[in-house]
Amino acid sequence: MNKSLELDGRQRQQLHAALLSAFPRVESLEQLVNWEFNTNLASISLGRNLTEVIFHLIEWAEAHSYVYRLVVATRRTNPDNARLRAFAEQVGIQIHLDQAVALPLAAL
Repeated sequence: MNKSLELDGRQRQQLHAALLSAFPRVESLEQLVNWEFNTNLASISLGRNLTEVIFHLIEWAEAHSYVYRLVVATRRTNPDNARLRAFAEQVGIQIHLDQAVALPLAAL
């Protein structure tokens, strides 16, 4: 998946809010980043709180042209999250439910 997606400031804020709603605990986000990007979340951000960690994750995704991949991965992981679904649709990303892969319940 090598598609590019550039965000403006408003879209960054919307993605940030969607990720906060979909991943209320850093542990589930750590698993997603590890499994999808083969990267340790702590190497991306040592933020003091989840808000900072997600901010740094979005910055990192933009710097590496991974925004599209991040949105797809989070939608597949959390297909029922309305904010993620709305954001993905707004930026033109459609995920079919048969492509969804969920994290274990313990991660959520």
